[in-house]
Amino acid sequence: MGLALVALGSAWLSLWGIADGVRSEYYAAVARSMSMSWHNLLYGAMDPTGVVSIDKVPGSFWWMALSVRLFGMHTWAVLLPSGIATVITTATVAITTRRWLGDAAGLTAGAVFALTPIVAAVARSNQPHVVFVCLLAIAVDRAVVAVQQGSRRTLIIAGLWIAAAFQSYMLAAWAIWPAVIVAWLVAAPLPRRRRVLDLLAAGVLSGLASLWWIALVTLTPAGARPWVGGTDHNSAIEMVFGYNGFGRFGHGATTVPGAAFRGFVPPFGGPVGWGRLFNAQMGGQVAWLLPAAMIGAVLVLLGLRRMPRHAQGPAILTLGWFATFVAIDSLSAGVHQFYAAALAPAMGALVAAGIDLARRRPRRTGTPLLIGLLAVTAATALLLAARMPGYLPWVPWVQLALAALVAGLLLGRAGRRALPALLVVALLLTPAAWAADAMHHPNAMNPVAGPNDGGSPTRKHGSTGDVIVTGAEARQLVRWLRPRTVGARFRLATLDGITASPFITTTGAAVLPIGGFDGTDPVPTLARVQAWVASGDLRYVLAGPGAVGTQIGPRDRVIRTWLRTHCAPVQDAPVAGLLHCGRG
Repeated sequence: MGLALVALGSAWLSLWGIADGVRSEYYAAVARSMSMSWHNLLYGAMDPTGVVSIDKVPGSFWWMALSVRLFGMHTWAVLLPSGIATVITTATVAITTRRWLGDAAGLTAGAVFALTPIVAAVARSNQPHVVFVCLLAIAVDRAVVAVQQGSRRTLIIAGLWIAAAFQSYMLAAWAIWPAVIVAWLVAAPLPRRRRVLDLLAAGVLSGLASLWWIALVTLTPAGARPWVGGTDHNSAIEMVFGYNGFGRFGHGATTVPGAAFRGFVPPFGGPVGWGRLFNAQMGGQVAWLLPAAMIGAVLVLLGLRRMPRHAQGPAILTLGWFATFVAIDSLSAGVHQFYAAALAPAMGALVAAGIDLARRRPRRTGTPLLIGLLAVTAATALLLAARMPGYLPWVPWVQLALAALVAGLLLGRAGRRALPALLVVALLLTPAAWAADAMHHPNAMNPVAGPNDGGSPTRKHGSTGDVIVTGAEARQLVRWLRPRTVGARFRLATLDGITASPFITTTGAAVLPIGGFDGTDPVPTLARVQAWVASGDLRYVLAGPGAVGTQIGPRDRVIRTWLRTHCAPVQDAPVAGLLHCGRG
């Protein structure tokens, strides 16, 4: 019953009102393009004709694309997979924690995850990170069962779930392997040699299952698939291990390609450093219960040797997950706030562990620990809220009063075992208020909770921040172009994928995004553009004010210069900046 209530609460936060939600138009365009053919789905094509792919492994987008294929192109259809994935993650976190700490701790962990503000915010977006967190949580649950049972088969299954998470967010999925390895080697009830051999088998199969898409793209002739987005050399290896992998640690940038193009510089996670999770950008998203989780981590470490064997493996796994993603979120360059959602499951488990272990201690030590958890959490809430004095200012003070009430009850005759539900409420009140309020101002481009709008400018027609042309303008222009592009391969070309997005989402038209996402990918070449213009396959290009990428190099300027030199402005077009190329 308790698990059902926690899952229902998560469903309300994640799914209620998504028909009126907002979406990243670029990612919605990817979903629609992928939904239009199985070839596009497999290779993660960004555009309907499959010229260039998304700059990520497309696993997370498969679910969005299948939802669009099944239900049609609606905002709710694009957002639905994220909401469902968040509910599944909430239930999984609760079940996993219950396996080693019991029912009450499991419900607490699930509630902490669901009510972490950044989780509630990203759950109502079409960001691929949501599916990744869900798959990672399932992988950890299987790893917990494998360690408890000493089951090679279940360990292999856990490795395959990690591989599925890799298809969604690449190298970040492998970050959980060190925790799995240590937990298995220390706590699996098997002879040492068997533990090592089973681990090698699971690791090899997980690696092969992780890399199959990269191998497929690498072995497919370049002419038979889209150009790999985000790369200079059309290489899936470069995209995964360079652009989206070790390149994230190579500089201190806090912006991303396309930021200046859209007229703002996103705040994202702020400067690299160990204090990042408490800074102005990240603190309100995830830090409310981080001190409580750290206290829980210390209690788990101190009690690890005395734990029953079935609890040691999950404890090690949870500690490893927490430490790993604290490091990733603190030290990676260019982190979005919503990356911290991958930290929330382990944080929830450690908060629950801290409460559970404190309640099991003798009264003289357990009660001060519980009061300490209340005090540090209430103080954190006041400090974080002080940065935003106009946003829900009364909630931290109510939390402080409630914490004082619970502390008094713990010190009195009620004892530390009384009022466990009230204790959890006293810890969760402020983040819960932020999480609930995130429903009222969704942002799918850089989703955040609280007063920060994620750096997004005005919202247009169900999108946030990444729209140059509105949906109505896109439909009008496509209607105008239809009789003028009969027999052409492309209805229109744009100078980047951002500008192409509303045309694809609203009409499904064959729009060519020259240069991929932000116009910097070297595809198509100038020779290919010239050939398409000469053959009549490309007749119109939208190259007006604003429709220009941000990081334009010499190679990109060549195509833009040629288009503006050899194509004539169209005066009577319904959208400004349209160029007519060729004679057709």
